[in-house]
Amino acid sequence: NHGKGANRVPQAEAATEFDRAVRGAEEALRRGAWQEGRAGFEKALAVAETPAAYDGLATCCRFLGALDESLATVYRAHDL
Repeated sequence: NHGKGANRVPQAEAATEFDRAVRGAEEALRRGAWQEGRAGFEKALAVAETPAAYDGLATCCRFLGALDESLATVYRAHDL
């Protein structure tokens, strides 16, 4: 089946993977688990680049003291 619906399952799986990663990362942020949050946002960004995911990653980097990376990530979010 190579019709219009042929790519829907992989896209749906990617969206689910992205959503799970973002939810986990946001929960880590609420708990102050910056390294865990960073890993979650990086995982989400490997699936899809969104300003919100970059913003979350920037927040984690800032609290981890990675200020240059945080600033670069903010700029990347604004470029999208």
